[in-house]
Amino acid sequence: MMARTRNTVLLLIVASLALILWDLRASDTTLRTATQEVMTPLQRTATALFSPLGAWARQVQAFDDPAARTRSAGEIALLAPGGWTGVAGRVVAADITGTRATVTIDVGRADGLTRGNAVLAPGGLVGQVIMVSASAATVQLVTDPRSTIGARVLPSEEMGVVTGAGMGNALGLAILNPAANVAVGQQVVSLGSADEVGVPADLPLGVISAMNPAPASGRAAQVRPVTSMTSLDTVLVLTERR
Repeated sequence: MMARTRNTVLLLIVASLALILWDLRASDTTLRTATQEVMTPLQRTATALFSPLGAWARQVQAFDDPAARTRSAGEIALLAPGGWTGVAGRVVAADITGTRATVTIDVGRADGLTRGNAVLAPGGLVGQVIMVSASAATVQLVTDPRSTIGARVLPSEEMGVVTGAGMGNALGLAILNPAANVAVGQQVVSLGSADEVGVPADLPLGVISAMNPAPASGRAAQVRPVTSMTSLDTVLVLTERR
C-alpha cells in the first residue's frame, strides 16, 4: 500500500512538472486553457496528498459540497453589492514572479464564470478573472503589475487609477486631481464598471499607506491591499448583475 501511494505521488509530481513546463512555453490561449483543465485536478489531489494535516485534506474534499462552499464564503458574500450573484471557489495554485501575480481557482465556465468577473476575498476586491476553462479559472491579482482598476478615495470621492506593483509591494494610486484632498488612512474603493460582468462600484481595494511626492500632474499614493495575496484560500467570484 505504501509503495502504491509513493508511486502515485511520484506520478503526480512528474505529470505536474511536465504540464507546468508546457504551460510556460505555450503562449497560445487555447493551449494554456487546456493545460489549466488538466492541471487543476492534479493540483487539488496533490494538495490532499501532501497536506501535513489529515483534517485539512478532508476539508479540501468537503469543499466540493456546494453547501460547504456557501458557508465558507459567507463572510465574503456580505461585501457583494445588491443584485449580484456570486460563486464560491478555492485557490488551488499560484503563479507569482516579479512580473506576474495570478492564482488558479477551482470554478470555471460551468459555474457561470467569464473573463472580467470581479473576485473577492475577506476584506474586499483581490482581482479579476482573465482566463476561464470549463472547471477552473485564472485570476489576475490586484498586485499584478499588469492590473489596472479605476478607483475612488473616500470620503472625497476623488477619482484615480490603482495599479499593481508586484507581490509584496503596496499598490500604486494615481489621483487625477492635483489638488485632491486625500491623506494617509483614507479608504480606496473601486470606481465601478458599466459592464454586466465587470467590477462593481464601491468594493474595498485598500487603504492609503503613504503619499508620494507630487508628479507633474495629479497626485500619487501607495495603497495597502485589503488582504495578503499569499494567504488567499476561499474567494467569491461575482458572476452576474441582475
